[in-house]
Amino acid sequence: MFTRSHSRGGALAGISSLLIGFSFVVALAMVSVTVAQGAPVLYIADLDDANDAVGNQSVVDRLELLGHTVTTFDDNQSMTTDPSIFDLVVITSSVLSGDVGTHFTNTAKPVIQWEQALWDELLMSNGGRTIVNSTSINVTNIAHPLAQRMKLTQTGELQIRNAGAEFHVGNTANLAPGATVIAEESGGGAPAIAIVDAGGTLNNGNAAAGMRIMLFHGDPALDGVLQAGFDIFDGAVNHALGVVEGIPGDVNGDEVVDINDYIIIRDNFRTGIGRSEGDLNLDGSVDLVDFRIWRVNAFPTALLRRRKGRRK
Repeated sequence: MFTRSHSRGGALAGISSLLIGFSFVVALAMVSVTVAQGAPVLYIADLDDANDAVGNQSVVDRLELLGHTVTTFDDNQSMTTDPSIFDLVVITSSVLSGDVGTHFTNTAKPVIQWEQALWDELLMSNGGRTIVNSTSINVTNIAHPLAQRMKLTQTGELQIRNAGAEFHVGNTANLAPGATVIAEESGGGAPAIAIVDAGGTLNNGNAAAGMRIMLFHGDPALDGVLQAGFDIFDGAVNHALGVVEGIPGDVNGDEVVDINDYIIIRDNFRTGIGRSEGDLNLDGSVDLVDFRIWRVNAFPTALLRRRKGRRK
């Protein structure tokens, strides 16, 4: 709530306090929220097999649509790449796992991949398997920030394709202690989406050098998926890069940052889940950081209105 002072000194003091508070909140919000746009992405795929061309291109197209710059390498050249010069590594299931090996196991950069035979090289679980003619996955966790970025709002079966295609899944055996499973194969069982955060425990007992996100898309990749398939991929990329979608501070999605957004944050403080309940930075909690994000984006409008009102 903003109040108007009737004394000139009080007004100046109020504006001064507002500006100081505004600057303080800007600093906090900048520390808390990282937005990466136009990130350099290393994409590893089997570029020699014409059967994989459409699926491979579907991933490149999507990454470029998200605003990122993609550098592609054939899987048999992947061990010559330097992941440290990229912000993200994406590996498709068209690769031969032996060509990729453990080259990306210890990189500090986030890795997104969906080759079942790389689950063990990345120390996520024992080797996975390929499921043929699949159309859906079973969502098991909607509370994790990754699930929220993937727009997963309900547990249970989620259709990814109309026509059946191969899905790649991991293994419940020797699953990394630090892994969080977001979804399983249809009907339950092997993990289809899983994440280990940087510093999380891998299945060899060591800490992950960087974030690892395991998907399921198979060789067709994003070709022919429904919107849910795109949302899952986009969410994985945004989570790995720390991208926060939407207008900063806009909780209810009406493209205006105002008191209505504050009320949602207040009413869901410490209890809410997801952006629609006030978790603006999608860290899994509605807290003071979210209030600060709202405040820094609501105050400039309020301050402008206050100044305009004093000129009348």
